[in-house]
Amino acid sequence: MSGLQSRRICVYRWNQAYWEASMQDCTDEEPPAAGRHPRRRHDPYAALRLRDYRRLLAGGLIASMGMQMQTAALGWEIYERTRSAWALGWVGLAQIIPVMALFLPAGHTADRFDRRRIIMVTQGMIALCSMGMAWVSFHRLSIVWIYVILFLIGACRAFHQ
Repeated sequence: MSGLQSRRICVYRWNQAYWEASMQDCTDEEPPAAGRHPRRRHDPYAALRLRDYRRLLAGGLIASMGMQMQTAALGWEIYERTRSAWALGWVGLAQIIPVMALFLPAGHTADRFDRRRIIMVTQGMIALCSMGMAWVSFHRLSIVWIYVILFLIGACRAFHQ
């Protein structure tokens, strides 16, 4: 009986099955007032048990890593071709202008249409733009084409975010 006395006994009449299932979550805290639920232990990994969330997390991680690698390679390419810090500044400007111009229409679109479809379409468009960027870089076309593609990527990111 001493082992049982060291731990408070949680007894709730209104939902006995629930409390029996969660008896291991009882702590040394005072029982809640009538009609209130007790605090349960927080499971920080509960979301990772969901297959769809794991897929979303993995896809977002891969896409984010790809965007970061593309940004680094693009900065290297622009600076190698122009030797100008101004040209690197235009890279950021070409991406932020469409985000600032399209945040209201993007929010309206997100409210009216399926968000999963919006994310899939914008990720596909960003992938196509990235392939176009690789083609422009491989054929050493004008820097203006890089800025045009960056503008399109910025527009896709406005709807993606």
